[in-house]
Amino acid sequence: MYEETESIGEMAKETLRLTRENNKILKAMRRDAFIHGVIRIVIWLVIFAGGYYITMTYLAPLLNMFTGAAEMRPEDFQRLFEQYREQFGM
Repeated sequence: MYEETESIGEMAKETLRLTRENNKILKAMRRDAFIHGVIRIVIWLVIFAGGYYITMTYLAPLLNMFTGAAEMRPEDFQRLFEQYREQFGM
C-alpha cells in the first residue's frame, strides 16, 4: 500500500515517542496551572488579610471614637459644654 522507506515498526516507535513526549508536556502544563491557581489564591488572601489588618489597626479606634460619641447621654453633653465654658470663659 505505502511505498515508504520506514517500516510499520519504526512508525509505531515514533508514534509512541511522540505520545510520551506529549503526555510529559500535558502533565507539566497541568502542574503549572495548579501552582498558578494556588499562588493566585494566596495573593488574594494576602490582599484581603492586609486590608482587614489595616482597617482594624487604624480605622477601628476612629470608629470606636465616633460610635462612643453617638452613645453619650445628655448629661455628658451638658458636662462637656460646662467644661468648654469654663475653659474659654464664656
